[in-house]
Amino acid sequence: MKYVFCTCIFTFLSSIFNSAYTQDLYYSSGISDLIVSAKQDGSGSPTTLFDSSDGIDNPRGVAADLTNNKIYWSDLLDNDIKVGNLDGSGSATVLFSGLDLPTNIAIDPINNKIYWSEATNSTSDRIMVGNLDGSGSPSVVFSNVDARGIVVDATNAKLYWAEVNNDNIKSGNSDGSGVPVILFNNATDGISKPYGLAVDLVNSKIYWSEINAGGNGNNRIAMGNLDGSGSPTVLFDNPTDGVNNPREIAINTNTNEIFWTEIGSDAIKSGNIDGSGSPTTLFSSLNRPIGLTISGHFVLPVNLVDFTVKEEQNKVRLEWFTLSEQNNKKFEIEYSFTGRDFEKLGEVEGSGTTFENQRYSFSHYISSYSGNLYYRLKQIDYDGRFGYSPVISIYLNNENGKKGKLYPNPSALGKVTLELPELNGLDIQVSVYDILGKLLFDDVEIQSQGPGIFELDFSRLGRGTFIIKTSQGNFYSFEKLVIQ
Repeated sequence: MKYVFCTCIFTFLSSIFNSAYTQDLYYSSGISDLIVSAKQDGSGSPTTLFDSSDGIDNPRGVAADLTNNKIYWSDLLDNDIKVGNLDGSGSATVLFSGLDLPTNIAIDPINNKIYWSEATNSTSDRIMVGNLDGSGSPSVVFSNVDARGIVVDATNAKLYWAEVNNDNIKSGNSDGSGVPVILFNNATDGISKPYGLAVDLVNSKIYWSEINAGGNGNNRIAMGNLDGSGSPTVLFDNPTDGVNNPREIAINTNTNEIFWTEIGSDAIKSGNIDGSGSPTTLFSSLNRPIGLTISGHFVLPVNLVDFTVKEEQNKVRLEWFTLSEQNNKKFEIEYSFTGRDFEKLGEVEGSGTTFENQRYSFSHYISSYSGNLYYRLKQIDYDGRFGYSPVISIYLNNENGKKGKLYPNPSALGKVTLELPELNGLDIQVSVYDILGKLLFDDVEIQSQGPGIFELDFSRLGRGTFIIKTSQGNFYSFEKLVIQ
């Protein structure tokens, strides 16, 4: 059996683990040319991290990278993206220059990317992307999008953005492929002048602010389903709650709070994420606060420092290592043929709360499959909250390995016989995928013809090539089936 294995390592520093539970707000002040940190509970006084002496000129979007302890912001009038240390030490550095009115930004530390929107003077408004370390040249992801608030979902390779003048909330692939999808708009959903944006991947919700621009706009904070289904819900508005020209927003799903900046009241406010109760003014007299982000946004409550995959005889072995854990109930192991659509393989019990090193492993018993397989961990807390690890992959070449017999193949009628001596009884699961790895169905009719011999009915399929997955416990077999 030939095989190639890859070992992938990623690191979350110990300080990140702690900061997820003592989160700070970071905001920009456009008039005062400041990047500022403040406690999310409103205690104490805000702390200036960077000011005009660091070359700041009308800052807008901000994003905190807790993996590398950096903070990023866009300078509208300098037409650049800058970066500095999260604690304000040292000097700010220009990451990308010569831009065209950069406004809001979002970062993807997992894939080393930074995205920003440009309200351009010379060309159509657009979304750009560059490397998080400033290397290389930025490129256009989407044009003609009139974007302001922007969010990146690294796990699912998606972007979400608010189009302030087109009155749309949209999503698209983070690599710029395909056509963007309108999730909510003015004609159907009544939204007007959306600006700030935040996404809750755990509960599949999207939040946005709607500004008041020259008397236009709804002056409110709203929420909708992440897939665009249903109607939006108004959480806080001007007549009832005193919302006054909101800009950027941020959410904390640990405390179930939503935060926003208001240039109409020069304040940062917070409220319950479900819209119950009344908003609270955390900080006032801030002189036009605009950009806003919250620390801990990318953090899992587990300090995971190593995640590897390698092939052993008739199986793929996954191993991972944690330095500390808090409230960790379990890990679910998921796999995919494509790196997009994942299925659960099994689970491993977590260690609750511990500050000692923990090692874990899981074996994926697999037969007769050649190609790429992708894996990720889903870490689940005792309170039901969860997050995902980065995706790792391995290429299997089982052309000389143990294979089941699937015949006749090609098949004219779709009724075939499968011989796999490793399987016993009828408690097996047979699933059918297309050639790209998309699950078509998993309710295949099975009849036993003797020990390890099964008759399978795929007559509902049309012509084409399909992947047949047969599983029992931790054992998996994959065969290609051609139906003529």
